[in-house]
Amino acid sequence: MAVSRSVALVLASLVLGLAQLLPAVHGLRPGEEAVPLWFTLAMVGVFGGLTVWLAGKMYAGRNWSRWAMLAYLGVGWVFALEGLVDDFSYSSLAGPLNLVGIALEVAAMWLVFQGPGRAWYGALRAQRAASSARRAD
Repeated sequence: MAVSRSVALVLASLVLGLAQLLPAVHGLRPGEEAVPLWFTLAMVGVFGGLTVWLAGKMYAGRNWSRWAMLAYLGVGWVFALEGLVDDFSYSSLAGPLNLVGIALEVAAMWLVFQGPGRAWYGALRAQRAASSARRAD
């Protein structure tokens, strides 16, 4: 249950991130040029795809994926926090959306590394170890 909630929170954060790409939400700063649509779509495809893929692996119980997701989100948090002040000063929606997205991601990582989430991954690891020991016999 904790892992499925965590995956849902990560995906909700992805949707909020996509909403921030809308010009009405995140206007251009003075002196800033619009990013070409092809580049935006490519970045959404790469990073959105990576997020969905890692979330799917987390849901499938792959222990490495929660660590990979933490590292991936951690890098994103560094970049997001760096631009957070600008987000609040140039857009009344982008700053709060960014903050809510970060909060969702932090909560998601908390769920998979604490309590029931950690126990679920531990039980799967033990189950896989027992299964491979039986095959070795």
